[in-house]
Amino acid sequence: MLNRRNALIFTARVATLVAAAGLLPAAAQAAYNRALFDSKSLPDLAKALGGSAPQASKDVSISGPDVAEDGANVPLIVGTTLPGVRRLMSHEMESGQRKDSVGKAVAAWFIQEVAITLNGKPLLNMQCGPAVSKNPFLQFATRNAKVGDKIAVSWKDNRGETRTDEATVA
Repeated sequence: MLNRRNALIFTARVATLVAAAGLLPAAAQAAYNRALFDSKSLPDLAKALGGSAPQASKDVSISGPDVAEDGANVPLIVGTTLPGVRRLMSHEMESGQRKDSVGKAVAAWFIQEVAITLNGKPLLNMQCGPAVSKNPFLQFATRNAKVGDKIAVSWKDNRGETRTDEATVA
């Protein structure tokens, strides 16, 4: 009996034989940048991508654990001393893919839209999806703000709930 699994195995075997015999047309043979895959350091990778070696910066820091297990979530902390606006948006951000302790799917609940205004005029509009982490952190820079200006950050989630926070530029 030919089921899906056996059909896939058979197709893979035939494709392997055809490829081994050199019968695939040139267009079907994937071309790739070997230097990209052979890179052993970040400067080599940047060069293979056509860029220059990254420069160290005192303004940006990234830290994380020294060792991480395979498949584990690895928390990274990214910080900066660059000027800009920073906002931690308090939200559970459920993707709809997780199951609770009894195996029932947890309903999706995530921020869909973020709008930032400067003195009531749009400065940034952003759409989010379920892949954004719990309590997302938003940071951006603007040259348009002056002391005394009002910056408002608003968000709306997929349940229709909204929140707006406002701050005065100091």
